[in-house]
Amino acid sequence: MNKHRYLFILLNISIVVDVIIIIFSVLIEIPSLLHYFTVLSNILMAAIAVIAIILALKQTSSHVFNLLYLIATTSLVLVFLVVAFFLAPQFKDYFFLFSGYNFFLHFLNPLFAIISLFLLKNPNFNFKICFLTLIPPFLYAIIYFIFVILKKDWPDFYNFTLGGKDWLSIFSLIIILGVTYLISSALVSFSKKLSK
Repeated sequence: MNKHRYLFILLNISIVVDVIIIIFSVLIEIPSLLHYFTVLSNILMAAIAVIAIILALKQTSSHVFNLLYLIATTSLVLVFLVVAFFLAPQFKDYFFLFSGYNFFLHFLNPLFAIISLFLLKNPNFNFKICFLTLIPPFLYAIIYFIFVILKKDWPDFYNFTLGGKDWLSIFSLIIILGVTYLISSALVSFSKKLSK
């Protein structure tokens, strides 16, 4: 990361600024957006990006930090893929979910996170830690199941029940966790190649 330290810092500052602007311009008016994995994972990424900036300025890093960065980046890539291949095709205007503030949450921040991940100093990743990247979507799935399936307080805004078939939510979870592991494995694989 030494020769790309300033790029790394700039990308992480961009993520933090994007999320802060969205929090103060959108979330204050529409607090229910906190129900979305997209928003929660971007907030997680922004928090880790703050740590990333501090560590980069000190020119230091740690295995735990690198692992947290992988977890957050994996969640953002998952957001992008779900939007691009599952949600956006359900709209007449495919690019609707990539417009306005969603452009940052669904596309730009995931892109910045991927580039930053590949710039990490001594990532030392292995494929076993990919299982840890399942934690955020699994925890969110529990929350989603409680409020969408059991309590019926939230609409099925991700359409994981495909129109009210509650049993499909379990099938959706299995697919999401499988995709998450594949994303993480791909990121680890590319990271290993680039570090060499």
